[in-house]
Amino acid sequence: MSVKGWGGRNDSEDGDCGLRWHQLVRPYSAESPQGIVILGLASDEGVRRNQGRIGAAEGPSFIRKFLSNLPANDGLDLFDAGDIACTHGRLEEAQE
Repeated sequence: MSVKGWGGRNDSEDGDCGLRWHQLVRPYSAESPQGIVILGLASDEGVRRNQGRIGAAEGPSFIRKFLSNLPANDGLDLFDAGDIACTHGRLEEAQE
């Protein structure tokens, strides 16, 4: 199953040794077994408050892109819980 934001190379000729994170990641739910869960905070609000350079909101998608092609280890359960959006400048609510 393909999860939004994940994709990459396919080394099927290497069998299980060629598996990448993007091939194993699944959507997270409360019933998911224990594993690694990616949860993004897509927000520029903290950067804006500190008069920094806007762009942090794109961080979660870039992190997924770079993690996608990592080699997968045996027995690794990977899940994606999506992104939390910070709306109307409510950073503290989004962080909570």
